[in-house]
Amino acid sequence: MQLPSMPPHVSTRYGGTGKTVESMRDLAEGERGAKSLELRLVLENLIRNLNPRDRLSQLAAIYNWFDRHYHFVTDPLKVEQVKDPVRILEEIREYNRALGDCDDATTFLSAAGQALGSKMKIVRSGFRPRQLGAESKRFTHVFVVGYDQYGRPIVLDPVAGRRTSRMLRRVRQFASTGVHHGSR
Repeated sequence: MQLPSMPPHVSTRYGGTGKTVESMRDLAEGERGAKSLELRLVLENLIRNLNPRDRLSQLAAIYNWFDRHYHFVTDPLKVEQVKDPVRILEEIREYNRALGDCDDATTFLSAAGQALGSKMKIVRSGFRPRQLGAESKRFTHVFVVGYDQYGRPIVLDPVAGRRTSRMLRRVRQFASTGVHHGSR
């Protein structure tokens, strides 16, 4: 079995969700993210027959496609790995499924929305009451929020999937990166 080559990604000692989200945002907005022509062409094929001004349908089409080709797997202990969006596409093309955790899913979906001109926001969440001390214990999950053409938020979280509304009710604390504007 031949091992795949290692394309750009981030692999560091875990240093808290703030540091991870910073890396995710850089990957999502970068050359192998929202600026990637390869990603843009895949997305155009997904939304080709949709109303060009219907961001809700566009985000739903992207989310549903990604959800069918994504399988959750956790990072190694004490190591934070985040794949860039083009790496996710490469895995889907080669294996028909990409493996990753919530960081990878959020990075991909954030880049995809931005590549089509949607506003996207990365959200860190925690499920325990607010704790003093290490940030890494406060926030344990990330997901992305996209905005439709009317500015209404749409939570895109393939890790929670059909249980997204239940997950949101369990959130005790959250922080977001702010709204990032797409390339248009």
